[in-house]
Amino acid sequence: MKKKSVVVIVVLCCIALIGTVGVFAANLNIANTLYIIGLIEREHLDSASDSNVFVVTPDFVIYEYQIAMLEEPSRFLGASDARERAIGILMDREIMYTEALNRGFFVSSGEVMDYINFQIETMRLAENLEEFSYFFRGIGMSLEEYWESQYDVLKRELVIERFFLAKYETVAAANRSADQEDIVTMVQSYFREIINEYIEAHDLQWALTGIARSITLRPTEAVLGVGDRLTLAATVHPETNSVASWTSSTPGVATVDANGVVTAVSAGTATVTATTADGEEATSEILVLGGGAGELPGDVNGDGVVDFLDLLVLIYYLDNNGNISPDVTFVRENADLNGDGVIDDRDLEILMTFLDVLGDR
Repeated sequence: MKKKSVVVIVVLCCIALIGTVGVFAANLNIANTLYIIGLIEREHLDSASDSNVFVVTPDFVIYEYQIAMLEEPSRFLGASDARERAIGILMDREIMYTEALNRGFFVSSGEVMDYINFQIETMRLAENLEEFSYFFRGIGMSLEEYWESQYDVLKRELVIERFFLAKYETVAAANRSADQEDIVTMVQSYFREIINEYIEAHDLQWALTGIARSITLRPTEAVLGVGDRLTLAATVHPETNSVASWTSSTPGVATVDANGVVTAVSAGTATVTATTADGEEATSEILVLGGGAGELPGDVNGDGVVDFLDLLVLIYYLDNNGNISPDVTFVRENADLNGDGVIDDRDLEILMTFLDVLGDR
């Protein structure tokens, strides 16, 4: 689903909120309320990013802005599990669409455009078009632009609808004595079973909690001396997920074994990456200081902290070929960051990385 697409159900949410407008805004009329809702949706669209996703599987993602668009009306109406509900709705629709395609249901581009034109014409003739025009003003789209932006969303919805109607006709034919309400209930139960089977088969129960499939490493940054060891702790979600591999960007600086144990080899920097079986990654930045470093490596001016002032003093020292004013404290042992007995540009590079990785310490 393209990030520019606006979830069609937002319009339905607007209709639902109209019924509660007295609670939603005591002194605002319906037009103002719809305008505010439009502004909120515009904000979501403007902040939408392909990198800002809730990952269900590597091939199945839900954009966070889609969740927010469904979550906010539900949260406003008092639902404590608004995020979970929003994710559940989006997952259900995605699963239904996938299963519909697997069963050969599809719609043509012409059918989608016919539906869009029908919606545009219907809204033009609607009695409350003037009130809904405030929603379009808030979202920054004309009536036509809004519905045309729905192409991808509507195509999926029409495929799902075709799947649903086909099942409805089959159930109705097999239960001629049942009334319409009972038939709809049977069809809904059928699709709920399909969705639950898909969720179980693909181990997606965890996603319904609203927590994204993920991996994190602790610590995310570390400073080691040559020969030091550090065990990185990986936390994966769901718990059935696992770390499939550990790698180091620079094994000559730091190595990592299959259990996440990092060994510092030589001065420099390395990025350790943990990758899950599902392809999720997390990293930890490792800075290795040389064995000859002083009591507080990087504390060039001896004030007890490593910060930007130390960087300035070291630059001053190197620019003046080692000649430094007697008024400036210079701790040579702390400036020799790679422990090679020489203070040079390599030490400066390490200190710059040190400050970049860890911030002021």
